[in-house]
Amino acid sequence: MQNVLKRFGAKVTDWLNRDFRRSRFSLTVLYVALAASILFLSSEITRSLFSSRLDVRFHDFEAQTVTQPLPPPPPTSDTVRADLQGIIWLVNGILLLISAFLSYWLAGLTLRPIQRAYEKQRDFLGDASHELRTPLAILRTQFENAKHDARGADERQRIDDGLEEVDRMTRLVGDLLTLSRLDRVSEPEVRESINVLPVLLQSIERLRGIASAHDVVLTANIPKNISLHVLATNQESVARVFVNLLHNAILYNVPKGSVDVDVRYDEKTVTFEIKDTGIGMTPEELPRASERFYRAEKSRSRKTGGSGLGLSIVSGILHAIGGSLNMQSTSGKGTTVRVTLPRA
Repeated sequence: MQNVLKRFGAKVTDWLNRDFRRSRFSLTVLYVALAASILFLSSEITRSLFSSRLDVRFHDFEAQTVTQPLPPPPPTSDTVRADLQGIIWLVNGILLLISAFLSYWLAGLTLRPIQRAYEKQRDFLGDASHELRTPLAILRTQFENAKHDARGADERQRIDDGLEEVDRMTRLVGDLLTLSRLDRVSEPEVRESINVLPVLLQSIERLRGIASAHDVVLTANIPKNISLHVLATNQESVARVFVNLLHNAILYNVPKGSVDVDVRYDEKTVTFEIKDTGIGMTPEELPRASERFYRAEKSRSRKTGGSGLGLSIVSGILHAIGGSLNMQSTSGKGTTVRVTLPRA
């Protein structure tokens, strides 16, 4: 049965490849035909206008030769060359504008199926994530009831393992719902003034227990007795940025490691720097850190329960509120993350 399914999958994939090849060939023929038409029109219009211009010049010269006692000098090569150059610039300029409008229209026509597929994928992601929340809640309730009635330690351990998987799936579904909402944001959202330092302090306090459990020292160099207001959609989104980045810095650290949080600001922006002494990333891994489901060290990520969506959510939130994210990392030495937010 497995071999039959494999052969069927190969046939379907090959059919899709043939379909894409035909579409690619059709588009190539269309673009070549468009370019050939423009070149043909350019040459024909230039030849016609230049011939008309030459006829006018020599007709005027012949008429003046007959009517005037002293014949005027004939048109020179410089004059003819200037006529040709002017006609070429005029014709090619007009055709360039026409080709630009046609190219814009063809690009929209070509990207329309891709846009529809992207919208369907985005809607499916949101709908599927939303529908998964109810069965996960039911599973959690059933596991909790079973744990209450469990008699042996082995049975309770198996139920705890099931609850842990349900919690992991619940977090994953929540992250997918967040990404689905962020995907619908095409430009920065409406923002309000938020005092960001209390949000940062609360995020740090929330994670001190996790840092202690992983034998990581969490320190913060935060200005005292000042208020720093930034522009953001709400406090929850800013807190999620801090919690995700701090959580990553703790989980991917080393025993006896440290996570330092620093705050710098000027008249226009506030920059938050989170520096850890963890495992770091290689130059090849760093550009992909914000990709969805990408995990630099997959075995370690499985142990920590990471899904590879944390940095994607951070990037989406910062894009929605007009902030920026910058990362520097060295394998085996640690990672430095800088978050910049606009001041209110």
